[in-house]
Amino acid sequence: MLLRRVVEHVKAQNWFAVFLDFVIVVAGVFVGIQVSNMNDVRADQKRLERIVAAMKADMAAARGVETNFVNAIRTGLAEFEAAYARGERPPPYVYRIKGSDTAPNLIWGTLQDAGLGELIDPQLLFELSHFYSERDGIGVKITRYMQSIENDVLPYLDGDPAMFYEDGGAELRAEHQASMARLREWSNYLAALGPWSECLEKRLEMASKPGETCRGSYFTDFGDVAPASGEAP
Repeated sequence: MLLRRVVEHVKAQNWFAVFLDFVIVVAGVFVGIQVSNMNDVRADQKRLERIVAAMKADMAAARGVETNFVNAIRTGLAEFEAAYARGERPPPYVYRIKGSDTAPNLIWGTLQDAGLGELIDPQLLFELSHFYSERDGIGVKITRYMQSIENDVLPYLDGDPAMFYEDGGAELRAEHQASMARLREWSNYLAALGPWSECLEKRLEMASKPGETCRGSYFTDFGDVAPASGEAP
């Protein structure tokens, strides 16, 4: 329809009408592009909101579970140390995760597939990658710990606790001391993850904008860090 009208105007040498037709075409294309861009922006914003909601939920849930881990481990170690200080010979304290005895899989890989690089501030994206990588690394340590107690402790817990001590004496064998030291270390790493994830949750509220780093919340001397507040859901 428009093309036919342009041809008629050209034949009639009505150049002003041809110019108007040209302006109408250009304006229509421009408006169409703008509407498409606005739709894309809205779609990206909704996708970002879904991704952020998933990440915040994952961090909060994991933090609650990890807090319970830390509290249980520290309570168990403290009870062992109190009994040992009283002159008793308790078996070494062990901690087991119910179910598969392996660290839970997290959602970082799935979120990466959702196109995070196009939606989140680059510095925050790097930090999130670092956070999930660190958590996965702690998961590897957990798995190694579980394997060690599976072979060296669990089969003997129903026997005489003296077998865990040097020559049946008062000193806990070195491998069991090391096992409990690794367990304490693991609990401290998990506890230190809590403030980091809390900081990242706040940063995610404005995920597409630059902000302050959260890594300072994690890189401590990993002493007996206070676990994050909250219970597992």
